[in-house]
Amino acid sequence: MDQFVKFDIKEVKSDLLRAINECSQRGLLHTTKWLAELSYSLKDVKLNALDITADLYLSDNEEEDTYILAKTYFDLKEYDRAAYFTEQCKTPKIL
Repeated sequence: MDQFVKFDIKEVKSDLLRAINECSQRGLLHTTKWLAELSYSLKDVKLNALDITADLYLSDNEEEDTYILAKTYFDLKEYDRAAYFTEQCKTPKIL
């Protein structure tokens, strides 16, 4: 018997962003990196203010997922990876 589990992809993305924020605050750098990589894989999933909690900052910037991923690489001193993911970015925050 096949059983299927359905996930609300927006809820998954929101949970990932919340976990990234919490782990980053606690200095869990490798966990933050792993979560950021998962979140980056869902970069096409767009969230609005109703999809996220009030304690979570999320801009409308399309490059926000790239920023989060690159920042985790930068924090772990993986500078080449951070540079690779940001080389096509145009926003001042990321540059």
